[in-house]
Amino acid sequence: MNELAREVEAADWLVASLTEAQAAVIRGFLRGEGEALLDGLAEMLVLNYLLAGRLGFGFRRLDLRAREKLRANIASRHELESWFGDLSGLLAHLER
Repeated sequence: MNELAREVEAADWLVASLTEAQAAVIRGFLRGEGEALLDGLAEMLVLNYLLAGRLGFGFRRLDLRAREKLRANIASRHELESWFGDLSGLLAHLER
């Protein structure tokens, strides 16, 4: 198998794994299983970082883009920010 094919296969595997992790989050939520829900969320976080790296973006660049998105959504008064302050809380966490 050539290098390009391996890269594509790895990206496909990561995307499929993200779908599985998302399903685990939904099942954990529906069943009220907090630890299963947390495991699925953590898996999604790890897989997103790995996928960004596989696609050539790198972890730091993903972090920078996430902070940009948070700032933009805070500025546009996103509902989660207006109602709960979630976005500024996450931004503060990422900037530490």
